[in-house]
Amino acid sequence: MSDKSKDVAWKYSAAVVEGNSIRLRCNFCGKVTTGGVFRMKEHLMGGRRNAKGCTKVSEEVRQEVIAFMESKKNQKIL
Repeated sequence: MSDKSKDVAWKYSAAVVEGNSIRLRCNFCGKVTTGGVFRMKEHLMGGRRNAKGCTKVSEEVRQEVIAFMESKKNQKIL
């Protein structure tokens, strides 16, 4: 299984090719983000430093993304 298919961001967004770059479009609100999957996850979590939060994502999905990010952080610590 590739890293792309394991990352929760790909479950809730789609790749958009604009010129020479690939951006991600949120499946809930349609916002196109630059900055890759990390920025999309910030968007889905409700916004962080570098991303405005999605207003249409469900609380269930928001919590799934937060849990995914926490598990990744814990893996890096180990």
